Amino acid sequence: MTGSNASDGSTPGSDGASVPAPMVLTLPDTPDSQVAAITLRGQRDLSLRAHPPGTVLSAGPDGIDVVRGTSLRCVLPATALLQAEAILVEICFSQKEPSPHGTLLSLIDQSGLSLSFRDMGTHWVARVGTARVDFASKLNTRRTVCFVLTASGHLLTCHEDGLIEEAAAFDAMPLLQIRQIHAGTKAAVTLHDLTLQVLNETDIGALRDWLSSRRGGADEAVSGSPLLIHFNGQSLALGPDVPAVDKLALADIARLNVQMLSGIHTGPERRIIELQGLQKRSGPVALSEAEFTRVRISKPVPPALPMAQALVGHGDEAEDVQRFAPISISGNPVAGQSIALLEDPDGLVRHNMDMIINGTHLAYLREGSAPETVVYFWIQGEADRQAAPGVYLNALQAHWNRIRARLDDLYPAARKMILLMQTAGSDQSHHGSDTNHAAADQLAFVAGRDDAVMVGPIYPSALSDRVHPDLQHSRIMGELAAWALRETMAGRGWTIPRPTARRQGDRITLRFALRPDEALADHQASPYGGRGIDAFLGVEVTGGGTITALALDGHDLHLTIDGPVTGVRYAMQRQNMRVEGNAHPARRGLLRTTLSRPAVHLPGTMLHRWLPGFEIDV
Repeated sequence: MTGSNASDGSTPGSDGASVPAPMVLTLPDTPDSQVAAITLRGQRDLSLRAHPPGTVLSAGPDGIDVVRGTSLRCVLPATALLQAEAILVEICFSQKEPSPHGTLLSLIDQSGLSLSFRDMGTHWVARVGTARVDFASKLNTRRTVCFVLTASGHLLTCHEDGLIEEAAAFDAMPLLQIRQIHAGTKAAVTLHDLTLQVLNETDIGALRDWLSSRRGGADEAVSGSPLLIHFNGQSLALGPDVPAVDKLALADIARLNVQMLSGIHTGPERRIIELQGLQKRSGPVALSEAEFTRVRISKPVPPALPMAQALVGHGDEAEDVQRFAPISISGNPVAGQSIALLEDPDGLVRHNMDMIINGTHLAYLREGSAPETVVYFWIQGEADRQAAPGVYLNALQAHWNRIRARLDDLYPAARKMILLMQTAGSDQSHHGSDTNHAAADQLAFVAGRDDAVMVGPIYPSALSDRVHPDLQHSRIMGELAAWALRETMAGRGWTIPRPTARRQGDRITLRFALRPDEALADHQASPYGGRGIDAFLGVEVTGGGTITALALDGHDLHLTIDGPVTGVRYAMQRQNMRVEGNAHPARRGLLRTTLSRPAVHLPGTMLHRWLPGFEIDV
C-alpha cells in the first residue's frame, strides 16, 4: 500500500498505485465575495450550491460563511454517484456561536445511510449507523476533523491531536455510493476547507497507518517512562461531578498519553466499568477483556486524572524533566468507607479493589508492557475522624503493606510509592467529639519512609458542599500530586514533616525540615474572610495560655506566649463553620512555603506547598 500526505496526490490503493487526487475546496481570491456556489476540484469537480435557491453567501480566501437558515448542497445524479471502497472527508471550520442540532457536514449514501457531523449545542457529535464519536466544541477556534468511511462498515476518525478512533458502523456493502453532500444545514459555520478523496483500500490497518502518516504537525505521543497511578480511598478520591458541558474537554487533556482501565464487566448484564472502577457492584466480575482505553468521563472525576494530565504537561517541558508516558490510571474508591471497611477481607469493597488491581495487570499483559513506576494515590480518612490514637496509623501501615506486597508480585521491577493527602477533618464541621488523631497519624505514617509522600493538606480547598472540594480544587489536588511526584523522583524531597519544638520561657520556636530552596511564608490572600481563623495563621496553643505574637524566620516559626501552654497545633481547629458563604474546611491554615509554581492545566492558578496540620507537645 502506498501512503503519504494527501496534498501530493498519493493515496492508498489496493494495488499499491496512486489514485486520482483529492477534491479540494476552491475559494475566491477576493474577500467578501458574494457567491451562489463553490467547487470541490480534483478527481472530479463537485459544485456545492447555496440553498435555498437564489441565496448568495459571503466568501473569501479564508472561507465561506454559511449563515443560519442557509446551507451548501451538492446533489449528484443517479448516473454519476461518487463510488468508492472508502472515502475520506476532512473539514476545517469555525463557529462563533453554537447551533444546537445543526448539521455541520453530512454525506448521504444511495442506500440512505448517512455520515453526519452535528452541533449539539454543548458538544459536536459524528454519527453513522451505530457508530458515534463525540467532540468537545470550541468556539472562535479553527478546527479540523477527518473521517474515513469504508464500504466494509467502519468509521475511522482522526482528531487534530492525531488520535485515531475506529468504530464498526454498519453491515458491509459492495461500494459506497455518495449521492448528496451538505454543509451548514441549520448551523452557522465558517467553512475554511473541505476535502473529499476516493480511497481504493479496505484494510483498516493500512488506512490507519495512512491517516497517521498524513497528520503533519499534529501532536505526538510523548516517549517516556510508563507510569501506573492506582487511586483509592473514599469520596474525595472519587472526586466531584463535572458539568456535562465540560466532560469532553476535560477528558481530552493529554489524551494521547493518558489511558484508563476498561474492558472489565460485572453482573449478568455485563456492565462495563467506568473511571471509578467497580465501586460496590456485585459479581461476577469478568477480567478477561481488561484493556487500557481513551479516558471517558461519565461520572465524577478523581484527582488522579488531573494528576496524570499534569505529569504529561504540554510537551514543551525542559529536556531534564522526567517524562512519563503512557500514564495508566485505575482505581476503586468508595464513598463513606472507613479504612477497616476498605480492608475487610470478607468485604465486597476490598474484593473489588483487588479485582481492579488484577485487571490492571491483565491490561498490561495484553499490551505486552509494564509500568516502571507505580503510584498508589490514597485520599481517605473522613470516616476515621474519631479513631483513637495510633489506630489509624496501624491500619494504614497494614493496608499499604498488603497493597505494596501485591504490587511487588505483579511488577517486581517497578518502583512503588504511596502518595496521600492529609484529610480526616476536611469538612465544614469539626466538633469536639471528633479527634485529630487520624490526621496526625497520616503525617506520622510518611515519617522516615522512602516509599511514602505526603502531598499536602485538604484545608486550602474550597468546598462544593459541606465536605467535598469543588472541581477546581480537586484538580489542584491532582496537580499538586504530580508536582510532588516529579520532585520526589528527582531526589529533591517533598514531604514536610511535623516540626521540632524548642521552648525558652515565653518563647517557642518550631523548626521545619524544609528544603534549602524555600522558607516559611504566610499566605496573604486568605479565602476565609477572617472567619474561623485568627491573626496567627491557624496556629493555636493548648493548655490554657494564648499566643501574643508570631514571626516567621526562614525555616523557623517563633511564638511568643502568655499563660500555661502545653502544646502547639496547626490547622487542627475544632469548630463548626457551616455558615453561608464560607464553604471551606473547619480546619484552616495560612502557612505555606515560598516554593510555588503555575498549574499545568489550570490557567491563572498558582500551586503552593502548604504545611500539613500537626500537633506537638512543648
